[in-house]
Amino acid sequence: MAATTVDRNTLARKLTRQIVGDLASSQDVPNGVITCFDTAGNMVNGSDTAGLVSVGESRHRATYSAGDRRLVCMEGVFLWANNGNVTKARNGKPVYIVDNQTVGLAADTTNSIVAGICEEVTAEGVWVSMPGPGVA
Repeated sequence: MAATTVDRNTLARKLTRQIVGDLASSQDVPNGVITCFDTAGNMVNGSDTAGLVSVGESRHRATYSAGDRRLVCMEGVFLWANNGNVTKARNGKPVYIVDNQTVGLAADTTNSIVAGICEEVTAEGVWVSMPGPGVA
């Protein structure tokens, strides 16, 4: 898949903790996508960008140019798109951010940004436990 710019109805099995942070300038983060802290500690869309740290799933749309300055995210277990290379052999092991709605293997990415731990691979995607910052 490619990064999404529209809100996403992301399925969740468990929500554990809310994390609120400053939105990076120039960001437009849709609801229901993978979010990260950038190197300055601001929240951004999940991507395969050096220095990012996975936070969790965005709980609302936030657009900096529209005046939004904060973003609410949740830790938990979420269903993300599979880039096609994650199999059940990955259960219990890290998966990596491909874009703001897709996970894959480290070999599929340039910067190997850990999304979280693979819990299950289904036809619908990859269930990923995202325990928040520090999983890497």
